[in-house]
Order: sequence, then structure tokens, then C-alpha cells
Amino acid sequence: MTDRLYKRTVPGEAFDALLEQLHECQRTFRAVPVAPGFWDEFDLGDRSVGLDRSASNLADAFQRVFDAIDRCVEVARLDKKNLGYFRPLRLQALEGPKSYEHEYMPLEDFEKPDMRPIWLE
Repeated sequence: MTDRLYKRTVPGEAFDALLEQLHECQRTFRAVPVAPGFWDEFDLGDRSVGLDRSASNLADAFQRVFDAIDRCVEVARLDKKNLGYFRPLRLQALEGPKSYEHEYMPLEDFEKPDMRPIWLE
């Protein structure tokens, strides 16, 4: 599943595996405390949209990200029910120089071997 997220797309058939791994990650992150100064070594500056730096553990810090993926899967499953087919989840930049490019990029382009992971954009 991490390979799929690295490539930025997750097909509908893999949603159950994605959510299982996502929830396992949350359980693991819950055991990782966030001590004062924890975020300093990452040099994030203002680039932590959706990240709660005041949280006491990593699961809470990344809760918005976990919730967003859960909601995306829920909406994709509703599409399957209402439209009869899955639209894959696609991770894309919503802000910054690549945002316009990503919005109109065909899914096939996300699969290219030279595609940079979303966190490097």
C-alpha cells in the first residue's frame, strides 16, 4: 500500500487494505509521544498544513490527514454505489506550483516511474 501512496494513486479494489494499514499506522503513532522541540529537527517552517504541532502524540498530530483519507475512501465507495464504478484516490498538490498541473494530469501520468512523490512537491 505504501508503494501505491508513493505513486499517488490507490485503486478502489485496494481501499480495504489502505484503511487497514492506515488504522494500523494510527495505532502505532498513538504510542509515539511528541515532546517539546520534536518538530524542530524537521525544519518544516510553515509547511505543515493539516499537522497539529500541539498534539501530544503523532496519531493526534496527523489526525486531519487520517480523517481526510477516510473521507476520500467513503466518497469513492459512494461513487461506486451511485455510479457503478470506483474512481481511484489520487494524491495531488492543492497549493503551490504543481497544483494546476496535478489537477488536470491523467491518472496514467501518476504511474510513470519518474513521478516524484507528493511530499517532494
